[in-house]
Amino acid sequence: GVSLVEANLQGANLVTSHLAGANLSQADLRGANLGGVNLRGTDLREAILRGAKLQGANLSGAILTNADFSGANLSGANLSGATLQQTRLVQAMLIGVNLNGAMLSQTDLTEASLEGVDWHEANIDRVILTGATMPDGTKHA
Repeated sequence: GVSLVEANLQGANLVTSHLAGANLSQADLRGANLGGVNLRGTDLREAILRGAKLQGANLSGAILTNADFSGANLSGANLSGATLQQTRLVQAMLIGVNLNGAMLSQTDLTEASLEGVDWHEANIDRVILTGATMPDGTKHA
């Protein structure tokens, strides 16, 4: 795949791009518009996606270990089978996200919006949910 290691795509509009299977580890994608982009199986280890727009993006099977999605909008995105190990999703919008079969380990979901999230068969271990809005609309303590 395409290697964009350490590439700075801040504010980039990649709506029409097809980046499935790309190596984007350590990429700086702050504020990037990746809505609807196919990022299936993409390596986003340690990538910075703070404030990125990823509505409806396909991140199924993606590796998001140590990535920072703080304040990002992932509403309606497909994260089925994705690896979210030590991933920061602080204040992220995850409304209606598919996390079916995803691995969430030490994932930080502080104050995240999780309404309608499907996390059936997800492997959830030591997830931080302080102040998060849960799938049923209730606020986590």
